[in-house]
Amino acid sequence: MNISGAFFRPEKGCAEMSKVIKFSQLAFHIALPLAAGGISGILVPGGREAYAAIPKPPFSPPALMFTVLWAVFYALMGVGAYLAAASGQQRSRLALKFYYAQLGLSVIWAAVFFQFYLYTLGVAVIITQWVLLCAAIMLFSLLHRFAPLLLMPYALYITYAAYMNMGAAMLSR
Repeated sequence: MNISGAFFRPEKGCAEMSKVIKFSQLAFHIALPLAAGGISGILVPGGREAYAAIPKPPFSPPALMFTVLWAVFYALMGVGAYLAAASGQQRSRLALKFYYAQLGLSVIWAAVFFQFYLYTLGVAVIITQWVLLCAAIMLFSLLHRFAPLLLMPYALYITYAAYMNMGAAMLSR
C-alpha cells in the first residue's frame, strides 16, 4: 500500500525518503518501546502498589494515569523512531543508538525506582535517560521534521518523572 503526502515528504537537506510506509518496520518500531514497557511491568510486579508505597511530592498523578500515558507515549516514540530509521540517512544509526539507549534506561529506571526503592540512584538513571532522549530528539530533527515532535511528549513526561523521583529521594531521607 502506497501512502504519500506532506507527512512523508522529504525535507530540505534530507536524503530522499521512500513515500511507501513499510508496515513491518513501523510495527517493529512501535512494538519495541511497548515491549520495553512490558518488561518494566514484569520487573515491577504490583506496580500500582509500588507506586502507592513511594513518598510523593506535590502534584503526583494517580497510578492509572501512568499505564495509559506510557502506552500512548511509547507508540508515539515508535512512530518517531520509524520515521528516523526510514529517512535512509547514515546518521539515523547514531540517532537510533541514543534512542535505544534511553529506552533501555527506562526499563532500568523502573526497576531501580519502583522495585528497589533506590531513589537517589533513580535520579542518576533518569537524568542520564533524559540527556540521551534529548540527544535522540536533536538527531531525529536532522532526519525528519515530525520524528522529534513525536518524542516530545515522552520528554515532558520524563522531566516530570525526574521531578517525582527527586521528590521521593528528598522525602525519603
